[in-house]
Amino acid sequence: MSGLNAVIHSMQARWASRQPRERLLLMTGMGALILIIAYLSLWEPAARGIRQLGVELPMLRTQYAAMQAMAQEVARLRGRPSSAKLPQSEQVTAVRQSLERVGLKASVESAGDGRVRIRIEDTDYAAWAAWLASVENDLGARTAKASLSALSAGNAAAASGHVRVELVLDFSKPVSGASKS
Repeated sequence: MSGLNAVIHSMQARWASRQPRERLLLMTGMGALILIIAYLSLWEPAARGIRQLGVELPMLRTQYAAMQAMAQEVARLRGRPSSAKLPQSEQVTAVRQSLERVGLKASVESAGDGRVRIRIEDTDYAAWAAWLASVENDLGARTAKASLSALSAGNAAAASGHVRVELVLDFSKPVSGASKS
């Protein structure tokens, strides 16, 4: 400790030997140095973090809103009564009726084992996709096989997004969350 005391005593002697104007200049320099160090080590990182959060926060809010919407959809779907499996004798009729409701003309036949085969020669893709989603949702069917082909370029309907569809719907597998009967 005596070595430390000697160093401190030596520094105090040097300080005392300085002119008052020199002491003021050194104190001002040390104060400025302390302020610069404080700014660089405390203020600037905090300000940079605030700027970064300002950029990320809207994105995080959007993600949070999307997650909330998905959670509500999951809760809605879980609370929905399970769709009962259609008896095989009613599957073809139910599919035909759903096609008629949306104005799609198709050939519908039973493919056995709880499957229904559908052929549509000319349909708008968007209308077909909306119908398929409703059938899967309302009737509990799942797509077992789907074959879509664009209509030939010589056909006027080809330019407007029309397709030929061959589809097999499977009613034998229960809808997720549905009870087996």
